[in-house]
Amino acid sequence: MKHVAVAAVVFAIVVSGASANILPAGKGCKEFMVGVTGIHAEMDTQGVLSVTKVTPGTPAEGRLKTGDVLLAVDGRTLRVQDPRHPLGFAINAAEGRDGNMTFDITRDGTKQTVTIPLEATGRYSPTWPAHCKKSRRIVDATAAFILKNGGPCGGIPGNLEALFLLSTGERKYMPAIEKYAVKLASKGCGHSTWGIGYSGIFLGEYYLATGDKRVLGALKARCDELARGQYYGGWGHGTKHCGPGYVTGGLLNAAGDQALTTLIIARECGVDVPRKTYNDALKFFFRFAGRGGVPYGDHHPELWAASNGKNGGLASALTLLPGKKFQAGAQLLALSETNSYYSTEGGHGSTFGNLTWRNVVDVLVPEAHTKAYRRHKDKLIWHFDLSRMPGGGFKAPYYPGYGPIGRAPTYQTGMIAMAYTAHLKNLRICGKPRTKYSTQHKPTAVELALETDDFHRTDWVDGVVIDMDPDKIFDVFTKLYDASGKVMGTSHKAGVNDKRKKKMPAQWYFKMMHHYQPTIRVWAANALGFQGADAIGPIKKALAGKDGRLRVAGLNAISGATGWAPGKTKTKITPETIEKHFLPQILGTLKDPKAHTWEKRHALMAMSCCDAETVAANADAIEPYLNDKEWWLRTAAFVAFQPLIPDAGKLRPLLPDMLASYHADTNLPSRRWGATTLFRKAIAANPDIRAEIVAGMAASIKRTPVRDGFKRPIDLNNIFETLRYVDMKKHPEHVIPLLPAMVRIFPKLEGWPGIWLFTGARWGNIGLVKASAALGKDAKPVVAAMKTMLPELKTRPRADKRQTKQYKDTVAAVEKAIADYEARYGQVKVGG
Repeated sequence: MKHVAVAAVVFAIVVSGASANILPAGKGCKEFMVGVTGIHAEMDTQGVLSVTKVTPGTPAEGRLKTGDVLLAVDGRTLRVQDPRHPLGFAINAAEGRDGNMTFDITRDGTKQTVTIPLEATGRYSPTWPAHCKKSRRIVDATAAFILKNGGPCGGIPGNLEALFLLSTGERKYMPAIEKYAVKLASKGCGHSTWGIGYSGIFLGEYYLATGDKRVLGALKARCDELARGQYYGGWGHGTKHCGPGYVTGGLLNAAGDQALTTLIIARECGVDVPRKTYNDALKFFFRFAGRGGVPYGDHHPELWAASNGKNGGLASALTLLPGKKFQAGAQLLALSETNSYYSTEGGHGSTFGNLTWRNVVDVLVPEAHTKAYRRHKDKLIWHFDLSRMPGGGFKAPYYPGYGPIGRAPTYQTGMIAMAYTAHLKNLRICGKPRTKYSTQHKPTAVELALETDDFHRTDWVDGVVIDMDPDKIFDVFTKLYDASGKVMGTSHKAGVNDKRKKKMPAQWYFKMMHHYQPTIRVWAANALGFQGADAIGPIKKALAGKDGRLRVAGLNAISGATGWAPGKTKTKITPETIEKHFLPQILGTLKDPKAHTWEKRHALMAMSCCDAETVAANADAIEPYLNDKEWWLRTAAFVAFQPLIPDAGKLRPLLPDMLASYHADTNLPSRRWGATTLFRKAIAANPDIRAEIVAGMAASIKRTPVRDGFKRPIDLNNIFETLRYVDMKKHPEHVIPLLPAMVRIFPKLEGWPGIWLFTGARWGNIGLVKASAALGKDAKPVVAAMKTMLPELKTRPRADKRQTKQYKDTVAAVEKAIADYEARYGQVKVGG
């Protein structure tokens, strides 16, 4: 196969330096630790780096003091945007020489030179952490530090410390590991998905290493608890209550990854894992492999450079399963982690997952991409050495917005230390072979049926080798594409694309569409779509490609489809261009029963960029997907029909199928994204059809049951959030058909939704109080509904003391709205 490298001329165009893992310019940095030196420093908004304290008994004691200003280290200036990088690399360099770090400082306005003597332990070897004396010393010191502080500390950090000790393969640590495992197994598993997942992984790894059956009951308890708290194949923060209104769908894959891993490893231990729970979770999570970043919850794959560790978390689960498709998925996810070495510090909810899972799964990178593994390690030397505490263990340097993770004195020791031991493959999640305690793997029918496709491949598309580091690629898109600083595909705000400028040739973007990493292909494809006529030739080549990854990139260039929601940007590929050059290929994909699901999804998104006449003429190719078993396709089918919104005659015949699809989906809004988006736009834009749509949505929620128990919040949320989509601001009368369902659920509608029903909330729900005022005399049904619910509303301050004031204010607002209406239009009778 021919291998093509990116032309050298391209490199001259690229702006050097990554825009992630760098402190924000002009914002300063709170106190951070300078590795084993004992120095603590902070930087003000002017870039002045000052010593805040020196830890007693460390190399810097007696040499630096509070208030000293650090100017340079070993002749390298520290007046840079992020001085942490030169400081971290200087530690490694000094330990590889004579141990001395030389600082240029000012003290009381006078310049001085100060030498800090570190232990000359040697620098990292070219193959570190393998065959590296420094790494070996760090591992030994870290283990001794954990034991000195009483062994694993408990909680998630403790589970990671125990996993680290196990990952060393040293038998001398087994007594401490055993003590922790037995103590952990003697306790209840609780209801936190986070705690269950991390403790379950440790207990599984411990059993497979030792055969100690005392922990199997605890593993079983965790699997049973996960079965009780699962919905839509995943999990939220906890298993006791589900919160479908949280973010979108209520799922939290940063915790769900580890729940899946617990189920898989428990099955390997011989635990009787609830089969439906296992099947649903594996089906839900496996579909993300190769599509982009594992998303926050029940969303489309994300397009961030890093996934906040979720890619690594899923990689650690899939690597436990035999079979090429799961191993390929794990390898590709591991590559995504290692290739985001320049973005380890961002992410929602602190840097915890981002710093943990990359250190565990980089060892899963396939041999053909050892360069990616090596780059990941070497580029982060500054971070590892800056995180090493003087007495052993690790504490990550401060990054704006996030405080310390874990508790003193161990902090992030377990999560960072495995960067030095994962390569030993003493853990199953790091690629260790099945052990003598592993039961024979018996795949379920669902597991066998999960399909593999081109998107699980880790080779370069068509052999086009892109010899350009990921941080340089990322830098092109962040600096040259999105004026807001966000990566291509991560912003859905209208108009953001108007700020993007053409900076690279169309052929450059086309080459980048051959990358094995899905996020880079999407960035490049969307960028190509902005090139207009220059993109026609490359898109044609892509659509004719033999590799599904390239064909999807071509479709993406047409639609500008984004991650998270089923949104898309507006490229410069016009409907006329599509009809003239690309329509047969798009329709061929939709009509091909063998086409990949992901390719069909993007073909539907490309159809959404056609004009109404073309969409209507080919409705027969789109309509079947409204009821497809895969919600990604259902959603995309609704998007494909959006061009028909202005024409009621063309849209009306499709409404029965659309409303049936809308009603069949029980996860609002994520699995109804396409439906609710189309309905909301049609209600706002087409007066000839809005009443039919509102009536159809009302009929759906009227017959939506409210189940008891764990899943009750899901049904309540499905019904309540319908208020978001009926354009109440401009058409408050649209709430009237929804009132019977709202009255029905109100006694069970607790917390904030019970207030928002009356007072309104974001996303277009103005609430019944404002609706009644806007409707005037026509508000009688709204007033009747409020009078029916008022007695229950008055009990709420006593039922929920945390929201007493809000409920009292709501009662007052409802009473006033009723009084105002009846004073003007007469009494409204309810009941009887």
